[in-house]
Amino acid sequence: MGYSGPNLSNLSNIEPYTYVIYKGGTTYYAFESTSGTVKYSGASFATVLNSCIGATTKGSIFIKNPGATITLGATITIQDKAIHIFGDNTVFDVSGYDGIIFRFRDTSGHAVLDCGLHDCEFIGNYLHTSEIIAKFEDVKATVSNCFTTSTNKVYNLVYLYGNCSQSRIYNCSGRPRYFIVGINNGADQSDFVNVTDNNLDLDYDGGGNYTYFLKLDYGNYWRVANNCIRNLVYGIEATYMKYATITGNNMTGGVRTISLGASCDFCTVQGNVIMNGYANFNAFYLDSAYGTTLTGNIVYSVSNTGFHGIELNSVRRVTITGNEIYIAGTSANVYGIYDSGTSQEVVIIGNIFTSESSYSWTGIYIATSLTDGIIAHNEIRNCTGTPISVGGTSNGFVYRNVGYKTHAEGATSVADGGTISHGLVGTPTGVICTPITTGEFVSVTAKAASTFTVAIKKHDNSAGTTQVIYWHAFINA
Repeated sequence: MGYSGPNLSNLSNIEPYTYVIYKGGTTYYAFESTSGTVKYSGASFATVLNSCIGATTKGSIFIKNPGATITLGATITIQDKAIHIFGDNTVFDVSGYDGIIFRFRDTSGHAVLDCGLHDCEFIGNYLHTSEIIAKFEDVKATVSNCFTTSTNKVYNLVYLYGNCSQSRIYNCSGRPRYFIVGINNGADQSDFVNVTDNNLDLDYDGGGNYTYFLKLDYGNYWRVANNCIRNLVYGIEATYMKYATITGNNMTGGVRTISLGASCDFCTVQGNVIMNGYANFNAFYLDSAYGTTLTGNIVYSVSNTGFHGIELNSVRRVTITGNEIYIAGTSANVYGIYDSGTSQEVVIIGNIFTSESSYSWTGIYIATSLTDGIIAHNEIRNCTGTPISVGGTSNGFVYRNVGYKTHAEGATSVADGGTISHGLVGTPTGVICTPITTGEFVSVTAKAASTFTVAIKKHDNSAGTTQVIYWHAFINA
């Protein structure tokens, strides 16, 4: 609007904001929409903003972009009030303060107050490990269209503490070190939180100062969707997160891109695209999760050393289906799926494991026992290493995987005592044979790693005729 002073005619039509803060010369003014007058003014932006907050129980404050950076060097506290702050793309320099910038809190702990921060840009200092742009404590938070600069990065953009159920964080961009941290307060947790449509280039300097897109401890029914995240070290690291959906995200980099730890149960991880750039990389890491599904995800490995597309540890009733994992090269420590062997009832069906050329790697690795699980109908291409390695089975089944043949059939002309090549990955568990000559019988007399031997006999036990034998060989894993 081009304010040069307290021109009330330019402000009287501002809706639905409770207050509009603008700058005229060296003075900040707070225009109150209900009275149509300027209520507060002064040289300090923080003083004027705090006056508006003190006079408001429920409403919104609009900060008209002054065209110059506003420096904040202390915490702005919004306590027991339902207030949203809109920045009009105003730039705040908080680099000189190692602490919380905006603190929204409800001392009742009921998460009934609706608070938010919108349309603001921040210049921070990522070396300030106590720097938090917006901390929400037991309130329903909304953060939208907030931006952090790529040169003077912030340490932590959003921090949810306690019961921040039904919060929404969306359409944010820039380069923080931590984007969202969600921590329970020992009694309450944040449920039904939506994190969507954010576009971030997280700040990792390669010096051990790790980045997180989302770090969560306790929370149910989260939806993390359609985010584009680059340069991460840890993408999503969660414990005690149940019934979550993590869908349609594009993530680049990472040591562990999506990590679901203790009691991350009944989660759906679907349609994510992940490309790594670091050694010892796990696209998905599931530890002690129960009832979780990984489906339709795409993983592309750039660095080979220690690559595990999907790593499992002590999980149960996990379904892995329809995923595509691309491996860039050869390494003894490269695995499409790596299971430490303590998992149960894992179903691995219909996945694709491939590399652009023939390389030595392992497709699916079960360290000790496939217990009550299934590995079936997967495609393992261009693997000169070990397509599938299973230490043993306990009511588990491995069958019909392309590139790891456990079932084969054919029609082969053979004489009595002759051998037939079966092409399986090992010695068959069983072979079924059918002759075509009436009155003659066929049996299997020996099985080996690459062939089996047949006896063709007549009723008088004399040698039968050379003929085509129809056969089916299989390995029961």
